[in-house]
Amino acid sequence: MKKLSFILCSLILMTACQENTDKSDKKSEDKKNVEAEKQKSDMLMGSIWALSKLNGEKIEASNEGEPVHFMLNKDGSKVSGYAGCNQIMGSYETSGDTELKFRDIASTRRSCPDQNNNEKDFLEALRNTTSYKLDGKKLSLLNADDKTIAVFDHKKPETREMELGKWELKSLKGESVEFESKEGNKLHFEFMKDNKIAGFSGCNTFSGTYSLNKDKGIEFSQMISTLKACPDVEFKEAIFLKVFEHSTSYTIENDQLKLYNDNGKELASFTAL
Repeated sequence: MKKLSFILCSLILMTACQENTDKSDKKSEDKKNVEAEKQKSDMLMGSIWALSKLNGEKIEASNEGEPVHFMLNKDGSKVSGYAGCNQIMGSYETSGDTELKFRDIASTRRSCPDQNNNEKDFLEALRNTTSYKLDGKKLSLLNADDKTIAVFDHKKPETREMELGKWELKSLKGESVEFESKEGNKLHFEFMKDNKIAGFSGCNTFSGTYSLNKDKGIEFSQMISTLKACPDVEFKEAIFLKVFEHSTSYTIENDQLKLYNDNGKELASFTAL
């Protein structure tokens, strides 16, 4: 009887140990899966994807200028990039393991007759994308028929910054602006370290981040503002803040900064402080 009890106890202990081992193995496997998904997400988003093949045709990288590429913003659902002549912008959606769809893809409207590029086909490929495959540092975009329509090489984004300094607002949509608060503050914003900006919009202060590319493109993001009420301030802050939302390119000449929308229309001009 004692021997039987000993055997039963041993079996119970062995079963319990096996269950604990199985649970531990499952936790370890789940952790590895989570880490793998995070690495995949980190690779897909926030990286520059340079076009290497389009509709089966190899795309030669240019020795000069910027490669045709796109980048998925890590902080939201925005996509931006360069199509060979024009800047592109839009939004994207991901779901499941491999589903990827681009929405509202648009571009600036520059004319580049001397450039032999595949802008139209590149934009069409983005619009037709329904899923993707990530193999190491290569990304393939697939259409609804599960056919590869574009292949990209991974590139780390180059961190570029504007020269640090403050810029005073001088005009909005071509109309001159003159403003100074009771405290003597002027309408302005400032390029700061680590691709950050901060400024004053007439009543409230605001901040955000920005990114640049090699073709005078600029994108402002993560814009936030304080929420003070200033009934005695006539200047419409919202119009000023909208400038940062719609800016896609810039020029700097003779201490004057101008911001433009995707149609090349001037949104605002500033002078260096």
